[in-house]
Amino acid sequence: MLLKPVKSEAHEVITHDGYSYTLRDWAEFLDIPYDTLRMRYRRGLTGDELFKQVRGYRPRKPSPLPN
Repeated sequence: MLLKPVKSEAHEVITHDGYSYTLRDWAEFLDIPYDTLRMRYRRGLTGDELFKQVRGYRPRKPSPLPN
């Protein structure tokens, strides 16, 4: 039985305000978690709704590894 590959949004180019980036690049550029953008994109949000900043969001700093 052959399975169809899962469609990945990570490589899909999204254009907004004249700039074109992949979803991962947008996440890094806007400092929004990739999973947040991915879920918004899957729900069909576009434009400003897709890229809105979450109020009070602060990127987590990686915790030190345990010894």
